[in-house]
Amino acid sequence: MKTVKKCPECESKNITFSTGLQLGMIYQCKECGYRGPLIIEEDIE
Repeated sequence: MKTVKKCPECESKNITFSTGLQLGMIYQCKECGYRGPLIIEEDIE
């Protein structure tokens, strides 16, 4: 199975990894501009 990452605000799949290290993993949505550590991970077949 594969996993798809989605934005928790707009559910777009256009999510990129922004930063890490001491801050933890921070993601950014290119659609709505959301930036934060929480994302939706959905299993697909």
